[in-house]
Amino acid sequence: MWSSMSKGRVAVAMSGGVDSSVAAALIQEQGYEVEGVTMRLLSSNGAGDDETIARAAKVCEVLGIPHQVVDLSEAFETIVIDNFAHEYEQARTPNPCIVCNEHIKFGLLWDWMDQSGFDFLATGHYATAEDTHLKRPKDRSKDQTYFLYRIERERLPRILFPLATWYKTDVKEYASEHGLDIDAGKESQDACFIEGKDRCEIIKEHYPDAYKPGSIVTSDGLIVGLHEGLANYTIGQRHGLGVSGTGAPLYVIGLDQRLNKVVVGSREEGKVTTLTSTDYVVDSAALGKENGIWPVSAKARYNMIAAKADLEIKDGIMTVKMDEELSGISPGQSVVCYHYDTVMGGGVISCVV
Repeated sequence: MWSSMSKGRVAVAMSGGVDSSVAAALIQEQGYEVEGVTMRLLSSNGAGDDETIARAAKVCEVLGIPHQVVDLSEAFETIVIDNFAHEYEQARTPNPCIVCNEHIKFGLLWDWMDQSGFDFLATGHYATAEDTHLKRPKDRSKDQTYFLYRIERERLPRILFPLATWYKTDVKEYASEHGLDIDAGKESQDACFIEGKDRCEIIKEHYPDAYKPGSIVTSDGLIVGLHEGLANYTIGQRHGLGVSGTGAPLYVIGLDQRLNKVVVGSREEGKVTTLTSTDYVVDSAALGKENGIWPVSAKARYNMIAAKADLEIKDGIMTVKMDEELSGISPGQSVVCYHYDTVMGGGVISCVV
């Protein structure tokens, strides 16, 4: 029942995993009116969805809070899964977790929350929302801001990240003490549609032409092998190239979608320092102006340690110039920039040099 002493109604996105379960409990302790909500994302072969919903419902039962299921499977299929396959078909390397967070969890689920009369949306992400700024959490080893950089900054005052000041070890201990480790062996997985399936199967279902045979060539054009589809390869890949007798190790340093060629070369040949994007978002309040150059730290993969860089925005193009060379960076990935704890912005990489 609604309490006059409540700080407001909160919809907590729940997967039944430890993080979202503890997030719901902490929000409840803080005096909010809490309801759990689980997204149904898979329209077919959704056994994982059913397990997630059942776990989340069990946690809500333990906490004594209502639980709802919101079916977003049709949008998820189009916005996340089809986009994932299309990006590989275009010889790019996508990050479906970033797309899902922007358009599904903090897009369509946000809209549902808003239209359903809730005051806030909470999740178990390790991140901090401070006014209209997205910032890193206390537990840097679990920092998930890389996946959240595209959240609309105007929505952050109504987004709660209860785990912002928690360490993962403390979260697990709290869950155990409060009977919330319903399935301690399970962790919430962002790329849920990939579980139990081969990436290639998903791509073939949507874009069979992504597996058109072609040549594997060196940077100077020498044919050293044949491939069975560009979607089988990612920039920086070394193993499984089907190339032998070339002496030094070869890496994938390019995917030529127009000519349907996999380009291989030495690790040094694949190193880049400049990443550009035309599909970017920034924290305008933190930057202070529309165009300019800012010293930042940046990373182009979630598990990469952010390194010194210069962020430049000019004429609708974001350019990140790294102080050190990077390997294995592909168009389609995201580069995210920080100034101390604040996420200054980021973009989907369109070109690397």
